[in-house]
Amino acid sequence: VKLRATKEQIVMDTHELLAAEWMSVEKIKSLVVDPSEPLDGKVSSNVWAMIDQALTGPLITSTELPNSRGGQATLLYTAAKQ
Repeated sequence: VKLRATKEQIVMDTHELLAAEWMSVEKIKSLVVDPSEPLDGKVSSNVWAMIDQALTGPLITSTELPNSRGGQATLLYTAAKQ
């Protein structure tokens, strides 16, 4: 999947940035709600799954692959299966 910007301009959401804070794992877990509940100020179970994977999942490693046409090598990123 390739994601492309629809425009060059970067728009900063000041409301979101003002509400940003560092949270402990315990705090994030306490914010996970049932899918039927509103998400305002809460965390969905899918978002929690991504956060947990990022914090406790396998490390991502890179392997340098030579460019078959010369020039800069390519990095292949992989994570071990759990």
